[in-house]
Amino acid sequence: MSTFKESVEIHAPLKQVWDAWTDFARQPQLTKNVVEVKPIGPETTHWVYRAPLGLTVEWDARITVCEPERRLCWETTGGEVSHHGCYHFEPTPRGTRLTEEVEYQMPLGPVGDAVAAFLHEPGTQITEDLSHFKEVMEGGRAVHGHAR
Repeated sequence: MSTFKESVEIHAPLKQVWDAWTDFARQPQLTKNVVEVKPIGPETTHWVYRAPLGLTVEWDARITVCEPERRLCWETTGGEVSHHGCYHFEPTPRGTRLTEEVEYQMPLGPVGDAVAAFLHEPGTQITEDLSHFKEVMEGGRAVHGHAR
């Protein structure tokens, strides 16, 4: 498994950042690479994600920890990619720091890991998604959602 960690400081209040990020159905508008998220159970969602080379990958994810306005953790329960991780939300003097930590296993084992390393994925995509989310939140186009 490989590990990736990325943080972004968003100039918006913690509650606003939490509410927007945890409204999973709105992820396609808030991030660059999420195509679709559908609920399939009380704490489970189905994700379609834009992959390199014009491909998409799909997986089901289950929330494992939910500490409102602090931490949200998940694990995949099926699909093309195996991963788990946490989002951490921290207040800062200028807003909120959002940190994503993810541990993942690429499809095709070592071959998939080599291709991912060559393409700088999924780290590049996580960075793009957090940057896009920051732009949306700071640009006043925040989507009002609800905490899980």
